[in-house]
Amino acid sequence: MKKLSLFLLIVLIPLSCTLFDPPDAQIEEITFDEKILDGYFVVSIAFEDDGTAWLGTLGTYGQGLIRYDTDGTTQVYNSLNSIINDSTTIWDIEVDIHGNVWIGNDGLVCYDGQDFVRYELLNEDTPLNRVMSIASDSEGKVWFASWNRLDGGETIGGVVSFEQEEFNVYTPDNSDLNEHMNFDIEIDLDDNIWLAQFNSLVKFDGSQWTTYGSDDLGFEPFMIREIEINSQNDVIGIIDYSGFSGGMMYPSSGKPTLFSFDGYNAQRVLTDSVYFRSLTIDQNDNIWCPCPYGLRVYEPNKLKLTALADEGRGHFSVKESPSGEIWTGSGDGVYIYQK
Repeated sequence: MKKLSLFLLIVLIPLSCTLFDPPDAQIEEITFDEKILDGYFVVSIAFEDDGTAWLGTLGTYGQGLIRYDTDGTTQVYNSLNSIINDSTTIWDIEVDIHGNVWIGNDGLVCYDGQDFVRYELLNEDTPLNRVMSIASDSEGKVWFASWNRLDGGETIGGVVSFEQEEFNVYTPDNSDLNEHMNFDIEIDLDDNIWLAQFNSLVKFDGSQWTTYGSDDLGFEPFMIREIEINSQNDVIGIIDYSGFSGGMMYPSSGKPTLFSFDGYNAQRVLTDSVYFRSLTIDQNDNIWCPCPYGLRVYEPNKLKLTALADEGRGHFSVKESPSGEIWTGSGDGVYIYQK
């Protein structure tokens, strides 16, 4: 999770999720069991198979990349002891099937267990100097959504794959990809690539690009901020309307904010005044969404609110650990809930 606008991160911290009027149901009030990394502004989280956590921070605070071992040992990588540029935000982290840790910030960095390696620009049209999202497939190929805005206002970027030390670049100029700007990239159970964009979802099956717009979804998405894939191979996504108001208010009332898409149409849509910045889906397909002052949990079939936690300041990222704990990154550390 990725994909945060620095301006919106800062101005939206004071907002509260109390605008949300939950449906009539018994809602469990959950309490976080533990808090770690006080003072760190954590915006991305990934886990190795053994439970070792990697956490990315907001560049404004110069806090770098954090490795948190299962015994609680913490190692911070920053500009003083590594090639990690701690003045830039770590938008996303991904651990591939080989155990390599991929870091997306102002460039693309890989940690192979011993060393950090930085990959430089591929070409002038598709830079790897702003990697927003990373995903890896079942064969070990790693995919990146990369874009940037030039000084003149032009947006450049596309989708990049990496396999056996070889990059492949897909842009609107050399493929049927419809857009330079892609906010999130995920891979489904059939190794199809899914992209979250302004106004559409895009699927790439390895040869064909398919764009799903408002006619396919059944509603008009303003900005699909982040997506995840559940065990039924459905795409679960959140809609971000904050650009309508410059972040001063959140005009989502009566508009879709959370949806489920089965590849044909949106089966379930949540419409309410609620602000989500990211999501994760646990092993039971429950949907966990951090918001400015806590966490909301939705059951998968009806997108019904089932649990909530109101604690902390500015929650921006969430991930389930291999042991089933829910970690949520905030503007003041990481909160952990043991299911």
